[in-house]
Amino acid sequence: MVTYISLLKGINVGGHKKIPMAALREVYEGLGLHTVRTYIQSGNVLFETAARPAPALTAELEAAIATTFGFAVAIVLRTADQLRHTAAHNPFLVQEPDPAKLHVAFFSAVPSAENLPQLAPFCTTGEQVHLLGADLYLWYPNGLGRSKLTNDVLERKLGGVATMRNWNTVNKLVELCAGG
Repeated sequence: MVTYISLLKGINVGGHKKIPMAALREVYEGLGLHTVRTYIQSGNVLFETAARPAPALTAELEAAIATTFGFAVAIVLRTADQLRHTAAHNPFLVQEPDPAKLHVAFFSAVPSAENLPQLAPFCTTGEQVHLLGADLYLWYPNGLGRSKLTNDVLERKLGGVATMRNWNTVNKLVELCAGG
């Protein structure tokens, strides 16, 4: 069995795309997935299943959610090993002790590093980015709230589907993968 984490994009934000976590767990269990757990309302689902190709599993989850809740939700999938790797390689930890200022944008596919300079005009208050595989580490030294470097900008400039999580959430998901 492999532990996967599915990161749903844009649910339960501002009253849009509301999905109760208990109902979401039922959808996953209905697909034959095991040890299904959710973490906070923003759509983090941990589960176990036999190793499967990520694109097929993602498509199956997205279709089941659309059928059950009546709207499309993009999902970015990671294995527990991939998430642990992400947590272990944040280049901004040495300069920023406040986890509220650190985020990771999880992309569905590896974005082109050649497009990273297109983010510079949106880094207006000192933001920095670092791409490692399909994960984009973000440092918001003045917080995310007023930044112009949003998830929408990341998707437009780098391409693909991305969903962002703060550093506390990343660490909690790693902990949950370890049985915490």
